[in-house]
Order: sequence, then structure tokens, then C-alpha cells
Amino acid sequence: MTLLRRDIRAAYRLGPWQPGSPNITPLLPVWASSSATWCMICCLVGLFFCLQPGGPWVEVWTGSGPRLSAVYGYQTHYGLGLGAAGVFLVLFLWVFAIGRMTISALWHAIPAMVAGVAAFAITLEALGDIHGPGDLLPAEVVRRYPPDQLHLILDASLYWVLAMSVALVLLGTWQLRGVLAARGPRQVSNA
Repeated sequence: MTLLRRDIRAAYRLGPWQPGSPNITPLLPVWASSSATWCMICCLVGLFFCLQPGGPWVEVWTGSGPRLSAVYGYQTHYGLGLGAAGVFLVLFLWVFAIGRMTISALWHAIPAMVAGVAAFAITLEALGDIHGPGDLLPAEVVRRYPPDQLHLILDASLYWVLAMSVALVLLGTWQLRGVLAARGPRQVSNA
């Protein structure tokens, strides 16, 4: 209500308040209203869960016994988890480098969408090589337990990596929508 007073609005060099104008007080701080900031946050979270501190991607447990094996992102076949981490890292550095430059928002939108799709595809490819607990355990351990007692569990870290990949695609789409909306509708001539 204080920002509606004429003298307060004049002190902050705000124009006169209009009944249909947008909200006077922003809900988020200035840094949180930037899609580049959210893109960098998604990259850091994805990077964290691709590497060991985030936890394992896949675990092998016995029926009621201990955990036999855990596969972290960097331990996947052919190092594909590191590939996803590399995608997150490269996009983070790209957005950090061009964050405040006055260039087209397409330079944020398109790399974010491409990186999100790439990280998602790389993560799924890393999981495609795991067909069962036998792929993650030595043969002598597999022989010790009956097949019905070995359980392959996809851990939350894997889902975080996939969620951050989807979030990057959505952020890029949101930015692309903003660029296209700013251009306005095209005029089509019948000539």
C-alpha cells in the first residue's frame, strides 16, 4: 500500500500507478528472474548428480541383505555419465560467459535445449547398457545369490539428472517463446 502513495512513487521514480498494471513488488529477487541464472543452477545440480557426491545412479541389493554394488554416473559403461556431466559443465560455462552480454536470447535458448536433449539421451544410453544385476557384479558374486534375490534399483540421483535435462529443455523453450513473442505477428501480404 505504501508504494501506491504518489510521493513514495515519485521518490523511487516510479510512474503513476495504473489499476491494470502488473504487480508492484516482484516476488523474486532480480537475479532469480533471469532464465540464464536458472539454466546455470540446473547445470550445477545436474553436474553434482552426475558425479559421486550426488549418490549412485544404480544399486544392486539382495532381498534383505546388504547393498552389493553401486554404480555412480562416472562409472557407467564407456563413461557416459561423464559425458552427461560434460554437457552440463559446457553449458554452464557457456551461459556464464555470455550471461550479461547484449546478444540475442537465442544464444541462450538454443544451446540450453540442445544440451538438455543431449544430457537426457546420454543418460538413457548409459542405462541402456545395464540389463540386469549381472552386468554390475562380478560373476562369482552373481553365482552366490539366486537370481530372484538380486534387485536392481534406480537411485534418485539418476532421476535428478533426467529432471535437470528436462528443465534445461523447458528453460530453452521458454526463452525461445519470449524471443518469438517479442518479434510480434508477421504481416502476410496477398500480393
